[in-house]
Amino acid sequence: AMLRLRFVSCLLERFECAYYGAFSKILVVSEADRDYLVRRVPGIDVEVIPISSGYPRDISLAYTAAGSPHGLTVTVCGNLGDAAIAAGFRQFLDHVLPAVSTVHPELRVRILGRRIDAALKRDLRRYPNVDYVAWIPDFEACLSSSDVLLLPDQAGAPGAKTRTVQAMALGRAVLGTQTAFEGIPMTPGQHGMIYTSIEECREGLLRLLGDRSMRDAMGAAAARLAADEYSIECIGPKYESLYRRAQAKPRPATA
Repeated sequence: AMLRLRFVSCLLERFECAYYGAFSKILVVSEADRDYLVRRVPGIDVEVIPISSGYPRDISLAYTAAGSPHGLTVTVCGNLGDAAIAAGFRQFLDHVLPAVSTVHPELRVRILGRRIDAALKRDLRRYPNVDYVAWIPDFEACLSSSDVLLLPDQAGAPGAKTRTVQAMALGRAVLGTQTAFEGIPMTPGQHGMIYTSIEECREGLLRLLGDRSMRDAMGAAAARLAADEYSIECIGPKYESLYRRAQAKPRPATA
């Protein structure tokens, strides 16, 4: 298996060197992506423009505390077919949820994710306070009615995560791994809460669920950060500028 992965990695590097080197400008969504490509293909011109939250600036700045109207709700979302996300979620189920549910018996955990493994889906039946849905028609309403968004991703592609940015833009308190916040210029404890061990996950979730004022303050700070860094008004002009510069750039003469 390791030999196969190394072989595929070598093929990918050869493809990147040949493919990306043919472009005059490469657009990526994070500094980590840029640094990776510059190492692989020296001399290429790479520009970083983050992915927008999809929300106008005034929506984030008009944040008001919401949360679940039916007691405490924690939402976990992501592609559960991804082994790194599924593994982090299993750790939460086995080592965090039982202790947290003892302190907060009214807690509901909402799992939103596609491609869930059959064994994991079967295991969820052991937890009466866990609801699983593969798809919902209104993702914004799902996030807005959550008290905490939990992102247990153990690994993943570099760059700002859309799920994290969207939740922050809607003023939600986000608890996640370093991977979940990668690429986002946040201050831990102010704009969100990062955990590096399952013990920190349990302690962080207990703190957030037990302190409404902390959740509200963290959500408000996250909303302001999202408005300043990821709103449509912030990201849109960067794309417009990129396209204008690309159009103005002389094209190479053709034979």
